[in-house]
Amino acid sequence: MLAERVGFDDPLEAAQLHGGCGAWGVIFTALFATKEYVNQVYGGKPDRPYGLFMGGGGRLLAAHVIQIVVILGWVSVTMGPLFFGLHKMNLLRISAEDEMAGMDLTRHGGFAYVYHEDESNKPGIQMSRIEPSVQS
Repeated sequence: MLAERVGFDDPLEAAQLHGGCGAWGVIFTALFATKEYVNQVYGGKPDRPYGLFMGGGGRLLAAHVIQIVVILGWVSVTMGPLFFGLHKMNLLRISAEDEMAGMDLTRHGGFAYVYHEDESNKPGIQMSRIEPSVQS
C-alpha cells in the first residue's frame, strides 16, 4: 500500500517481496535467536548477543537494524543511478501498447498461456487474447 501511495512503480513487487521479507528475516533472527543457537553457529565467544525475546537484550536487534539501514543505503547508491539512467534513456518501461498486448507476444514471439475463446462457460478464471494494435 505504501508503494502505491508514493507512486513507486514496481509491477512485480520485487522491492516489497525481497526487501520487505529480507528485512523481516533479519529482524526475526534478532528477536528470536536462542543463546544455544548463536553459540553453536558462532562458537568460541560465549558472550555474543542473542534474541531480544529470548532474554538476550537489544544488542543483536540494534546491530540488525543497522545492517538493514546499510543494505538499504548500498542498494540505493548502486541501483538508484542505474534506474535513473534507464528512465532518462526511456529503456525502463515498455510502450502502453506492448503492456496491454502483453510482452509474451510483442517481445518474446509467442503466448505463454493457451487461450480458448469458445469455452467461456468453463469454471475458473477465463483469459482472453488481446492483440496489439498496428499503427501505421
